[in-house]
Amino acid sequence: MIHMKDRLLLNPQLSDFSELVLHHIVVLLLLTHSCGGQSQVIGTSQPVVAMVGDDIILPCHLDTGVDATDRTVEWARSDLDPRFVYLRRDSVELHLEEHPLYMGRTSLFTNNLKCGDISLKLSKVKLSDAGSYRCLVPKSIDVVVELTVGSVSSPDIDISKVSNGVLLECKSKGWYPEPEVLWLDGEGNLLSAGPPETVRGPDDLYTVSSRVTVEKRHSNSFTCRVQQKNTNQTRETHVHLPADLFMVQSIPAVRITIILAVCIVPIVVFIVWKLRLNKTKTTNSSIEGDREKLMTKSQKITYLDDTKAKLDEDLKRNEGELQHVLQVIITLGNQKKDLKNQRKKLISLQQKDKTQEEENKKKLEKENTPAFDKENKMKKRSVSSPDIDISKVSNEVLLECKSKGWYPEPEVLWLDGEGNLLSAGPPETVRGPDDLYTVSSRVTVEKRHSNSFTCRVQQKNTNQTRETHIHLPADLFMVQSIPAVRITIILAVCIVPIVVFIVWKLRLNKTKTTDSSIERQPPNEGEGDREKLMTKSQKITYLDDTKAKLDEDLKRNEGELQHVQQVITTLMNQKKDLKNQREKLISLQQKDKTQEEENKKKKTPATQEKKKKE
Repeated sequence: MIHMKDRLLLNPQLSDFSELVLHHIVVLLLLTHSCGGQSQVIGTSQPVVAMVGDDIILPCHLDTGVDATDRTVEWARSDLDPRFVYLRRDSVELHLEEHPLYMGRTSLFTNNLKCGDISLKLSKVKLSDAGSYRCLVPKSIDVVVELTVGSVSSPDIDISKVSNGVLLECKSKGWYPEPEVLWLDGEGNLLSAGPPETVRGPDDLYTVSSRVTVEKRHSNSFTCRVQQKNTNQTRETHVHLPADLFMVQSIPAVRITIILAVCIVPIVVFIVWKLRLNKTKTTNSSIEGDREKLMTKSQKITYLDDTKAKLDEDLKRNEGELQHVLQVIITLGNQKKDLKNQRKKLISLQQKDKTQEEENKKKLEKENTPAFDKENKMKKRSVSSPDIDISKVSNEVLLECKSKGWYPEPEVLWLDGEGNLLSAGPPETVRGPDDLYTVSSRVTVEKRHSNSFTCRVQQKNTNQTRETHIHLPADLFMVQSIPAVRITIILAVCIVPIVVFIVWKLRLNKTKTTDSSIERQPPNEGEGDREKLMTKSQKITYLDDTKAKLDEDLKRNEGELQHVQQVITTLMNQKKDLKNQREKLISLQQKDKTQEEENKKKKTPATQEKKKKE
């Protein structure tokens, strides 16, 4: 499965920025309430930090509370021509004197001029607004305020398969000032990556990218973090890679070689065994020949007739046994297919149960979390970047997008690489005890031209949008057979020629039986005359030859029967293994169902308590 996340950190990095904002607010509040003493301008020694598109206040205040309504107030930049960004004289704003870049974007708080507040409000901040601003009341006061402007964007992670692992490429556009890129594993440890590539565009915004090759780890979770220390801005994207992506996929030629090797080995063993068996037959036939020399001719004829009758019976019995064995092989093959299908269904059910169990656990954890102050949460708008989880489903990929901490309730959209909407199921929305919404949506995708997909979470009332982009490698869409299935395929390839060989032998034996029955039919008149003309020695020779052929057929059939019995034994063992696997999967499924019912029981009292509190 893959987690993708991109968000603004609210941890230690944000604390410095909060202190800076708090410093400005405290200065303004203190100066607003001071109205006495000598005329002096108070600004700020620390730079004011703003993001592109924000509205910002550049602080400047008379500490005596002197009324600045009729005073001349100048805000200027020495590097511009004309230098004024705002000019007020005799209670009139002189917009024609201002620089064209600032037309309609600067103003004072006219209601606060009586208390000496001449702070400048700058709307829709641009990158070009960064610099030193001079707050001036001619012939009396002068102060400089430094403005730092930044721009940020969420990083995208591109995933590709390489021979020694998985190559992750992180890219983020639209940064200012120039940021740095870091790679972290699931435990937060820094990963060793090559030097990042930085490109500055014609709009003065930086595009940074970094690559790292990772191997299979315990969590398979990785994070790309892009940060700018001067503006205290951080964006990061998390990705969780499925274990299948780290599997070494053998090319078709190698697979064919392995299958051929597995098939050829038993054939070679069988040929060697047959050669040894023929040697044993030759030895036995020589011993029988010595014994038969000691018999009289009449005894030998009787003995050969009896032996031929026994051999005929053995041959028929072996043929019947072979037919029965064929039926057993067909039955076992069908049972094997049924067990494989049951195993696949149980694995699918087990995965669904695990997913449901994890969702129930997360819901329980949220419900047991102490409630936050409702009023404070209602006053704020809250957003967060979505995570994308990736899992393999046959020859398709299941993408699950999840985003926490939204207010008001947002909507979730899926887009392909060309920006077209994808058809996804209805999103799931959960409102937590802190009144923040968690939304999730799933979509199953097939291989496409670009294999790029986007999860967009947006809230139209607050005009807030967060997106996470992901590019899936083509290897992820390939159907990867697990080792057990591969072994089954190899066994099937080996068993098919054996079954064909047995059927062929059965047909050959039937032909031989037909021939022997023809030979045993009552002789017609011509044949009777011919047999009468045969001497006893010729008849003995004929019976000896017939007995030798029957011996060979019987022993060959016995060898084939033994080989088939071995095949049956192997299939029975495989059947037992599949049954054991099936029983284990059924046991695991029952445990998952039991756990899910327990979670539901735990969830019901917690929900009732929450409703009572509300």
